[in-house]
Amino acid sequence: MYYDCQWDRPAMLNRPSWLTRRVIARISAMVLVVAVMAAGTLTWRATRPEPFRVAAPEVLFGGIAMKDDHKFHMGVAEIQAHGKDVTVLEVTALASDNVELLGAVTSYGPDVATQGGPGGGGSAFPPKYMNTVHPIGEVIPASATSYVPKRWDHPAPIIVSAGFRLMSGHSGGVNGVRIVYKVGNRQHTEIARFAAVACDKTCDKAAKNDSDYYEKVLRAHGLLPADED
Repeated sequence: MYYDCQWDRPAMLNRPSWLTRRVIARISAMVLVVAVMAAGTLTWRATRPEPFRVAAPEVLFGGIAMKDDHKFHMGVAEIQAHGKDVTVLEVTALASDNVELLGAVTSYGPDVATQGGPGGGGSAFPPKYMNTVHPIGEVIPASATSYVPKRWDHPAPIIVSAGFRLMSGHSGGVNGVRIVYKVGNRQHTEIARFAAVACDKTCDKAAKNDSDYYEKVLRAHGLLPADED
């Protein structure tokens, strides 16, 4: 799900049509200001993006076994923007205090990763399956977003993967990643409701003895809603 931030602008502030200009010309300045303010308030309320806060995850990827560097990754977005320039502007995350967001990378065009899409996760960052990665902030050209791989019947998407590092403790978690990107001149905000729990070797035994172990880790770090069972 994505939200177009430009839709938050009151519709009356966009360029009016010929008929609208004629109607506006017959309205007094005071009435016009009131009408625009009212329309703007209603439009803003109707299209404001959802808040970026802890929510029940769509996917819980538990038990990521980290290596010595304690890094792990999670696929957070699959952007479809065929034939248009795209720029991933920002990636932020809701994570436990002992988990550091290392950043994010993209894979697209001829180098697009064919695995590790939204909701997938694993050890290491950048992901090993991404042979070629690109930093966020660079313009992904229309020629890349329109590229159709062999034996595909549609252009390949842009895969966005976020990287993290467990700084201390035996386990840590992430529950929610926010991606801001531009398609052409239009800005979008997508919130990936994916969760991940990364552990050292001590987590394996605990998870085997408790089927709710990973949910408990998230809850212990304040990464589940208070009313979540």
